[in-house]
Amino acid sequence: MALHKYLSIFNRVIEHGERRNDKYHSHGLTAWHDFEGYTCFIGYRELTMTIYFHNKYTYDTPDRQTLTEFETLIDQLTNDKAFHG
Repeated sequence: MALHKYLSIFNRVIEHGERRNDKYHSHGLTAWHDFEGYTCFIGYRELTMTIYFHNKYTYDTPDRQTLTEFETLIDQLTNDKAFHG
């Protein structure tokens, strides 16, 4: 897994997403981080991806289908030149 693509998507959502209640929203994703900024979160529907310090990560999702849809969206946004400006 190329964690850098998730961090890139996270940064784009934080930089250009709509801010609501300390979370940023863009393209069906929600991004936020903890107080110190060491732990980052990307939300998609019922899924939450947690990215920890030292390139560790976890998924919290109720089903495999949501994870598959999330991965597909991440791949699409990674390749979308308009999204990355």
